[in-house]
Amino acid sequence: MDNNILFLTNALREAIETDSCGYDLKTMKEIGELALSHQVANILYYHIHGHEDIKPGWEWFAEIYDIAVGQDAAQGYYLELVKGLLEENGIDYCILKGWVMKALYPSSDLRTSADIDIYIGHENAQRVHDIMLEHGFECTAFGENGSSDDYHMDMYSHIEFHRQLIKNDYPWKEECNRITDRLIHKQGHEYVMSYEDFYIFMICHIAKHMKFGGIGIRAILDVWVYLRHYTELDFDYINGVMEKCSLSEFHRNVLELCGYWFDGKEGSEKIKALSEYVAMSGWNGTFEQHVSGAAAKMAGDSNSKTVAKLKLYFSAIFWNRERMSVKYPILEKLPVLLPFCWLHRAANALFNKKDVVNEIRTQYDGADMEAGKRINEFRRSIGL
Repeated sequence: MDNNILFLTNALREAIETDSCGYDLKTMKEIGELALSHQVANILYYHIHGHEDIKPGWEWFAEIYDIAVGQDAAQGYYLELVKGLLEENGIDYCILKGWVMKALYPSSDLRTSADIDIYIGHENAQRVHDIMLEHGFECTAFGENGSSDDYHMDMYSHIEFHRQLIKNDYPWKEECNRITDRLIHKQGHEYVMSYEDFYIFMICHIAKHMKFGGIGIRAILDVWVYLRHYTELDFDYINGVMEKCSLSEFHRNVLELCGYWFDGKEGSEKIKALSEYVAMSGWNGTFEQHVSGAAAKMAGDSNSKTVAKLKLYFSAIFWNRERMSVKYPILEKLPVLLPFCWLHRAANALFNKKDVVNEIRTQYDGADMEAGKRINEFRRSIGL
């Protein structure tokens, strides 16, 4: 696996840096499945599509590339549509994640994104909800996790409005969410992060996915592309915030992995193990990384799947008052009603969300507790 991942990351680096292709196309076919699983196959095709010996065998990559181009154009249309609605209604906002990174790639369609992420704050969530419904969008989640709300109109229009940058489940939530206090006015009602704060948010976001699941090559490629573009970041400031987030060790490991994959640097045994972990993750983590790791953490010393399921059900129902207030606004004025809201939430899960409850039970029944323990131990070893 390590040879394949290094071959792929070197090919991606060359695609970003140069128009030439120094690789044997027959050899590159061997890493096609790996590229597909990490959603970077379109970058490979962009890199080699002009070469005479591309066919036969690469036609299916052309289809992936064409889909990415079409998705990029459609999402760009919806982004401008939503920005226009926010501007018309005087709502401050900040574009996040992939739609910032797209501008740093040789072509925006090379950096695919499943959705469009926009920060609007807690205070604007209800207004945005009303506006989106009024303009034909369907809401698929509102106040469910206390952090973001989801809307869509078709397969290309998935919009995620963030009430805060990161959920309250993570130790670095306070420092990460403070970034919104430092947003810089761009124009109209649009705000942006400083280059340093966007980088900090990117590392915190990667850590979030690694702590409870997995990340793919693209997340690390983003870091390398960003650092290649912004060469004079204030790392005294960045490292200070990383220290407050307790992510200093994790940040160092991410930088070392960037060097190992994209700059030809030697990798320690830990970095090679991290390389393998990410390579096996696909673009968003495996079942073992998501479910077995979570089950083992929930079970603790008991090593019991039953204990893990009970703890998960309990944590899913009995949110704290702050998080419950997003779902039940009446708690802001009458916090004494919290127990009744818990009962309503439990009844709703029992009678209206049986499929979700059954899915959780089935997943945890299939969890490999020993694999989960090893995954959690590895996460601790890299600073999470």
